[in-house]
Formats: sequence, C-alpha cells, structure tokens
Amino acid sequence: MGDPRLGSRLKEARTAAGLTQQGLADKASVSRKTINTVENGVFVPSTVLALEPVSYTHLTLPTT
Repeated sequence: MGDPRLGSRLKEARTAAGLTQQGLADKASVSRKTINTVENGVFVPSTVLALEPVSYTHLTLPTT
C-alpha cells in the first residue's frame, strides 16, 4: 500500500492546477491509471516518476 498523504497532496495540487487525471498523465507521459493509483494510495512511484507530475502541479515533496 502506498502513502495516502502523497496521493491526497497530488490530487489537491492537480485540481488546483486545473488538470484532470488524464491531463496530468499526458503532461507527465504516464497513464491516467498511474495517476489514479498514486492518488488512491495504491502505488508509490519511483522518485523519477514522481518528479514529472510534481513539475506540472508545483507540489513540493518532503526531503525526509
């Protein structure tokens, strides 16, 4: 199981940026299902994968 805090923060940032799951997925070059599973805490992405959606949503990731 993934970290639900990451998923909720990603969803909040995505919606604040006016993006749908598909819109963010297209920008990050991942599937909509990947965005959905991260937002629902099912999947924790690798650091490299996580940085793509972060760059489009201005979400900050914890360093610890």
